[in-house]
Amino acid sequence: MKVMKIKFFISLTVWAISVQSGRSQYTSLLWEVHGNGIKNKSYLYGTIHIKDKRVFELKPSVKRAFKKCKAFAGEVILSSDSMMMMAEYMLMPPGKQLSDMMSKEDYEKVLEKINEKFKELSFIANMIKPIYLGILLGYEEFPESMPYSLDEQLQIEAESNKKKIFGLESIREQLETLNSMPMEDQIKTLIELVNNDDEKNQMFDSLVQIYLSQNLDSLYSFVIQSEYLSKEFNLVLLKNRNIKMTERIEAIIKKHGTFIAVGAAHLPGEYGLIDLLRSKGYVVKPVY
Repeated sequence: MKVMKIKFFISLTVWAISVQSGRSQYTSLLWEVHGNGIKNKSYLYGTIHIKDKRVFELKPSVKRAFKKCKAFAGEVILSSDSMMMMAEYMLMPPGKQLSDMMSKEDYEKVLEKINEKFKELSFIANMIKPIYLGILLGYEEFPESMPYSLDEQLQIEAESNKKKIFGLESIREQLETLNSMPMEDQIKTLIELVNNDDEKNQMFDSLVQIYLSQNLDSLYSFVIQSEYLSKEFNLVLLKNRNIKMTERIEAIIKKHGTFIAVGAAHLPGEYGLIDLLRSKGYVVKPVY
């Protein structure tokens, strides 16, 4: 049995045990934030960055919280300028090519997958950093997909309802975090994605099931144990970003009742947004 399949089985076992035992600390996607002198309640909502129709069925409590808040905060607010910046960060340094960094056999497998999924990019694939090719190849289309991801849809609805819009990160900060991943790890991740396409599809479906269970403890374990990214890099992706996000959330909720929509894995854990806000004196409690 492949290492990934073993980890996959362990992740599901951890999830099943935690659901049955009731020992989870974080058992809701929606959390109310108040106290510490702020005038209006704000809400943390854990999203998932996919277009699967199943995750769009929002609970009544989520709809009420969204309607109540005058402001909306997402991880990042995309614009035409940010799209141009993405292109700049995605390209390999001058004189460097992806084919020089892996075996001919592995490069041909990558190119085959790119041709299969994104044929229009095949002519520049050799110039794109492996982390971004991995993100493209790791993207999963579901049987019933919506036009936008859940995060994008919430932002669109916030804009149409004339809410104040805030981004907790800039696109530059997100791209710099991705680019901090060592090149050898980027290559390894890309090759594993290409060689484990079937397992990847299973993983995505299990991720959705865990998300719909609203068990954030299990979701956090699942993400941290990902076979594609090292535990150390996953912690950088979460911990360092969460500390920055908390500072920016605090500045926003002091002025506005805000619906804060971020990836659900950012909420639980010692350095999750829930505990970081609590450490600053806020009352953060689940809404069922």
